[in-house]
Amino acid sequence: MRIVFLLTLSFVFSLALAQEEKVLPYNEYIAIVLANHPIAQQAELKLQIAERYQQKSKGSLDPKLFADANQKYFEDKKYYSLIDAGLKVPTWIGIDIIAGIEQNEGVFLSNQNRTPDAGLWYAGVEVPLGKGLFIDERRTAIKQAKILLESSELERNMQLSELVFNAGSAYWSWFESYHQFKTFEEAIALAQFRLDGVIINAELGEMAFIDTLEAGLIVQNRQVGYQEALTSFQNASEQLNVFLWLDGSIPMEIDSLTIPIAKEDVAFPGLNERVIDSTLQNHTYFQLIENKLEILDIEQRYRRDQLKPELTLNYNALAGNSGAETLGEYNFTDYKWGINFEIPLFLRKERAELNLNRIKIIDTELEFAFQKENVETKVNIAKNNYSNAVIQSGNYSRLMRDYSSLLDAENTEFLVGESTVFMVNSREVKYIDAQLKYLESLKKAKTQMLKLDYVLFNF
Repeated sequence: MRIVFLLTLSFVFSLALAQEEKVLPYNEYIAIVLANHPIAQQAELKLQIAERYQQKSKGSLDPKLFADANQKYFEDKKYYSLIDAGLKVPTWIGIDIIAGIEQNEGVFLSNQNRTPDAGLWYAGVEVPLGKGLFIDERRTAIKQAKILLESSELERNMQLSELVFNAGSAYWSWFESYHQFKTFEEAIALAQFRLDGVIINAELGEMAFIDTLEAGLIVQNRQVGYQEALTSFQNASEQLNVFLWLDGSIPMEIDSLTIPIAKEDVAFPGLNERVIDSTLQNHTYFQLIENKLEILDIEQRYRRDQLKPELTLNYNALAGNSGAETLGEYNFTDYKWGINFEIPLFLRKERAELNLNRIKIIDTELEFAFQKENVETKVNIAKNNYSNAVIQSGNYSRLMRDYSSLLDAENTEFLVGESTVFMVNSREVKYIDAQLKYLESLKKAKTQMLKLDYVLFNF
């Protein structure tokens, strides 16, 4: 069930029973939508998710404590006890720094595993000399996560821009339907007033009774239009309610006393070609594709690196543990080192991954070329439609004023008996139609402005 609310200029929801109408300006309405709509809050959540993924990727550089213990007891003898514990610190340049202590003992301990009674300290490095020297999986993930975070911000802006377009379109439909409804409301009042006057004049013998029938038919026709306008206004209000929420979880319903801005307050900003061109050059969608290409480029470097053999050198300096004298007992001739080498004979998996990524790059470059032309075309169409709608709005405004002047003149002649109900109604119908066309042109111009902003992802 929706909760009815009253919107005020300060965004405060009031339950007062005052009968004064409250105007909901467009900018305040959009601010409410962006602050409370579930889609707006989802857009922020996506950004938080991207931040967590970036944090996750950086976790690959976290230092790690390790410990390994193996012991064997049999026939009341400690065959061996092997203990190895320490700290491993990955670095951004791909080298791992390792420090730890080994403490081994036992009756059947292998000579190579023997250590001083107090243990054997070691400290050294693992260095990849082949695969992983310049780029590895963790550095790839960190670089890509940083770009994905930027892309998430761009996608959030795109999502919010779409929300503003849909919500704004609903507002201007509500604006049009409300003023259409008020137009028919006024038209019925005028027709009813005229009918009452015709009836009085007919009873006084100053007009034919057939004129009362014509005046009554006018009232009935206006009532049909009024009912259609009322239904349209009610539906537009329901559509507006889709975008009104409280804290993203409670759907709200606009109060019957809340109305859109007046026709006279509708303004049309001019098109700043310099700003449009600048926005187009730095278009959000283009930046997303460029980020995608950058991610694929990082992946390509990583895939090329996978063609190299795996060659890892490790070196550890050794020092006996005798308390405070540990460092003093260090001898540079005490160390251990090792080297690991591995490479697939055919590299089929590695070459396939490299070629697949190269195809993705080509596909993305083609997409960029197409979308660049596509977006520029959409922007030009939106600009043309907006400019035309603004011109049409001005035309209908002048047409409405001219019909109003004709109607006033016809009413004056009717009052002195030099016109008929038919002629007055004919003028009035054209005046009403001009009003409706004017309202339609205002809505169209505002919607086209929204369309232009949406195509530019500008909100």
